[in-house]
Amino acid sequence: MLSAAIAAGAVIAVLIASPVYAAQTFTVNTTLDATHPGGCRDDAVCSLRDAIQAANTTAGADTVVLPLDTYRLASALPAITDTLAIQGARLDARTTTISR
Repeated sequence: MLSAAIAAGAVIAVLIASPVYAAQTFTVNTTLDATHPGGCRDDAVCSLRDAIQAANTTAGADTVVLPLDTYRLASALPAITDTLAIQGARLDARTTTISR
């Protein structure tokens, strides 16, 4: 019985020590196609690539917000591994564009 309690305590300790992020909204704040230290966390620079990678680390349905601009990609974006909504801005005749 004591060993089961110790094992359960170890599992709880691991869960507490591991960062778990709930569903979030990531707002892209650069058109540069690069990854950045901290990518979209702690008020860091947040590219579209950073936002997708950050969303892949969170549980639940995330949202990436793309401000009105043109985003030119140097390579394919990372695979999306969870539910993700990408919201592009549209104002009058101008649109948000992603091209490669």
